Amino acid sequence: MESDDNIEGNWKYYNVDARYPNCRGYLAPYKGERYHVPDWRRGHAPSGEQEMFNHSHSSIRNAVEHAFGVWKIKWRILLKMPSSLCTRKDDVAATMCLHNYICENRPLDKDFQKYDQHIDYVPTIPS
Repeated sequence: MESDDNIEGNWKYYNVDARYPNCRGYLAPYKGERYHVPDWRRGHAPSGEQEMFNHSHSSIRNAVEHAFGVWKIKWRILLKMPSSLCTRKDDVAATMCLHNYICENRPLDKDFQKYDQHIDYVPTIPS
């Protein structure tokens, strides 16, 4: 039986920044092309396949970072994760389940509404 951590065996891809190689299991942006979302907000639409890829990559990365920022405020147990990988996986899975339950039963979640209303909202995570 293969481990869940075997990226190649499970066809998992991590959306990574330009410091990582663009190889199997790691989806990095194209270097030398515009990348950050504000670059396109200034009125210049992406041109070419590589810029289109970078635009999508950056948008996905921003959405994930914002979601985890809000998530860490809502579920403070995620701020100081235990060193055990198994425990970390369980904590993340448990908070995902709780989040999904809340979304189904209380669709107007105040924590996520801030982000939905203000696309540039970046949560401040207390230390």
